[in-house]
Amino acid sequence: MLIPVFVLGGVVAGIFTPTEAAISAVAWALFLTFLVYRDVPLRQLPGHLTRATVAFSVPLFTVAGAGIFGWLIAFLSAADMVVAFITAQTENPVGIILLLIGFLLLIGTVLNPISAVLIFLPIIQGLGDTAGMNPVHMGVLTTIVLSVGLITPPYGICLLIASQIGNVPLGKAMLAVTPIVALTVLVAVLSIFFPDIVLGLPKFAFPNLFAN
Repeated sequence: MLIPVFVLGGVVAGIFTPTEAAISAVAWALFLTFLVYRDVPLRQLPGHLTRATVAFSVPLFTVAGAGIFGWLIAFLSAADMVVAFITAQTENPVGIILLLIGFLLLIGTVLNPISAVLIFLPIIQGLGDTAGMNPVHMGVLTTIVLSVGLITPPYGICLLIASQIGNVPLGKAMLAVTPIVALTVLVAVLSIFFPDIVLGLPKFAFPNLFAN
């Protein structure tokens, strides 16, 4: 039960980097396994490490493929093409944001969120300004939509890891998360029409920043 404390608490408190937090969690798990509970013989450790390495290599190939695809998108100046396409379809602010959501859902299936933001941040900001959307609202909306890509193939790294850990076929896992994907997209779309879904709490906490 202390592993989430090491991972989340250590990162949030600024004690660990994410990598260091992961290492501390593994060290704690090894300490409990071999010194406290002693339910796994030490001679089995090489076998467990081998299986962990093989299991970890699968999502790493996914990350590597997403990185290559991200470089290709940046090299081909795809961001400019996206802006030109969206603005050519409609000038309606709601229409622009809906098309942007559709694009982010699509790109999230092949890129990790960090790469997607780094490559497409200029067009996200530009289209948000064109639609008159608050930057905080735009940032939260982008984060929500791109997070869907973590559980939708072919990237879907979180779904891939979870299905491996749970020993559940990927197709069955995809079917199980469909309601979650639908609900997440619904919240993102509703926030366009009801901005206070996103901005209500920030406005309450920092009213001076949102004063007209």
